[in-house]
Amino acid sequence: MQSMTMLAPARRPLVAQSDGRALDNLREMRSAADEVRELCRDLELPVPSPSATELYPSYKVKLLELLQPFSEGFRDADLRRALRLEGEAAIDTLGRHIISDAKAIAADRTIGSLKFPGRMRPIVRTVTGGDSVTDFYGNPLSWMRQFMPTVVTKIEAIAPQGQVMARRVPEYPVR
Repeated sequence: MQSMTMLAPARRPLVAQSDGRALDNLREMRSAADEVRELCRDLELPVPSPSATELYPSYKVKLLELLQPFSEGFRDADLRRALRLEGEAAIDTLGRHIISDAKAIAADRTIGSLKFPGRMRPIVRTVTGGDSVTDFYGNPLSWMRQFMPTVVTKIEAIAPQGQVMARRVPEYPVR
């Protein structure tokens, strides 16, 4: 009788031990993702993972392209072309402006959910003790409206001079 045991292939390390540049590249991409992770969470955006062959500058451009729609001045900028022509220094400068514009949008308490229009946007923060605190940004009427009665204008009487006497009366739904 044959054994049903299969041999697992030998595991290869993700990054070769001798190649320090590849490890530095991974560290830089991780720090770039950590820099925008909270901002993306506030804007209800996923943080993309780097592809296996991606380098730090192109990954940084990928992260900035995610935040680019929130920047009024740099919404239409071609970041990949700027990286090719001007280098990383241009991307760092553009990145600071794009991130500051996106932070201004995320901090605006009047803007509700961007993913689900008409709803409030949850902002989760971790406080010193490790507890999570959730604030909701947007119009509170978006969730309170379901508990409010509809208001209907009813005509009570018509005066002899032709004036309509009306008042607003809440109408409660029958359950």
